[in-house]
Amino acid sequence: MALRNTAATMIFLQKSTTIPVPEIYAFDHTVDNEIGVPYIMMSFLEGRPVSELWFDRSGPTPVDARRERILDTIALSMEQLGRFTFNGIGTLQFAEPMAGPLADVGPLYTIDPGADLALDSISGAWQAGPFEDSKSCFKALLNRRQGSWPPCGFSELLRLMIDSIPPSRISPMSHSRESFVLSHPDYDSQNFLAREDGTLTGILDWDNVHTLPRCIGYDRFPGWLTRDWDPIRYGFGCENSREEDSPDTLERWRAYWTSKFTDSSWTKTSHVYEAIWIAATDQVCWAQIMDQIANILLCGSEKAEELPSRPEVLYDLEKGVLSVQGKKELLRRIRVLMGLSSTAASEASRET
Repeated sequence: MALRNTAATMIFLQKSTTIPVPEIYAFDHTVDNEIGVPYIMMSFLEGRPVSELWFDRSGPTPVDARRERILDTIALSMEQLGRFTFNGIGTLQFAEPMAGPLADVGPLYTIDPGADLALDSISGAWQAGPFEDSKSCFKALLNRRQGSWPPCGFSELLRLMIDSIPPSRISPMSHSRESFVLSHPDYDSQNFLAREDGTLTGILDWDNVHTLPRCIGYDRFPGWLTRDWDPIRYGFGCENSREEDSPDTLERWRAYWTSKFTDSSWTKTSHVYEAIWIAATDQVCWAQIMDQIANILLCGSEKAEELPSRPEVLYDLEKGVLSVQGKKELLRRIRVLMGLSSTAASEASRET
């Protein structure tokens, strides 16, 4: 069903938006067809991957001008996803195979690295939900990896951060019920095609597209602007690394991306929530991400008097003996990192 839902959602987006999604000619999520495997047949899209264009200095367009055009035109496409809101986290299910009326939000599918994306019943495929609130989704994904944590306090810190995630509302300060939005499932540069001047021509790889909390929704930072928050993949300053933007440059482009949205209340700290999501779902990257977050929260001379040292805090978290005052201060820092106001922070605390 995951493949069928992906194809139907792509057809829905092509009919309902001007987002440059490949046209779907045919698909079959079963093996009962002439080639004996599930498939999607779609149109070819012109353009070069943004992963090639971002650092390309060979063309007539200056790099910064091209980057601005890339982000401008991607933002215009992603903003269209904001037209649609949903009452749960999961895949979209349609009344008819070729994207008839939207019927419901179904289960959320996740695929482990190395799994065959075409098959629904293979080892490595997992489904749960749909979820009616953000925390339940994050916790379900985290609990799926129960038992894979080394004893370092990172998992306890991650759970505290998940408990601090505010409800998915139009803005963190609103009091409406939670609602969820579509977003690209692999929001990175290899999946966005553009012309030499940076104009977007296509968006690829919608496999397993589903709804998400607004904190990591359609207006979150593109993956190539948050590489400094994924230490295992970020090679700036490392010998023999691929070309990378510096942390200051990434911060500058994140500010530019934020300026593209009228309401950027979720956008400006989406890299923090994305880091939490990756740490909860990715066994390869989670420890390095949590190590960096722990440094941000617990290191620095201005913080020395308010909490014990970083090793002591992580040890106390792991053993469940962090003092009430220490936990209160740690939660305050987490909410500051998430960009939460005192009002939103208090509400998140009450719902924990």
